[in-house]
Amino acid sequence: MHVNIGLGRVAKGVFSFGFVAAGIFSFGLAAAGLFAFGVLGLGFLVFASVALGAVSFGGVAIGVIALGGLAVGLYSMGGCAIGAFAVGGYANGSIIAIGDVAVGGIAVGDTRAEGSIISVLKADYFTMKDELFKEFAKLPKGWSLFTSWCRGLANIFMTN
Repeated sequence: MHVNIGLGRVAKGVFSFGFVAAGIFSFGLAAAGLFAFGVLGLGFLVFASVALGAVSFGGVAIGVIALGGLAVGLYSMGGCAIGAFAVGGYANGSIIAIGDVAVGGIAVGDTRAEGSIISVLKADYFTMKDELFKEFAKLPKGWSLFTSWCRGLANIFMTN
């Protein structure tokens, strides 16, 4: 464990605490590590206002799986979500987009849906549901985790 609160210094250790922290578990204004918690974070699993990592949570999150106000990643979920699989208020997903406004390949939206493969609005969800899930099934099996998440979220969001 290393604690270093001085300006211009970096806390380094398995558990590191400081203005700038680097370690497996790092906590600081700027944190980098396997698990990073702070205002600005970089790592594998990141919780920060600005987060960059494999799995990121924050005001601005960038990662393979990104959850935040602005989320950018392979699978993104947030107020504004951009990625291959995007879920949010405004969702722009190159493969699947689900949200109030959805733009992408397969688009499922509440007020607006613009899809290059299929577009489904909430008002038409029950009549188009079978066709929609046929398109989900056509996606490569390698995406099955993300596809199943999107399928479940589409059911939740469009039925409420």
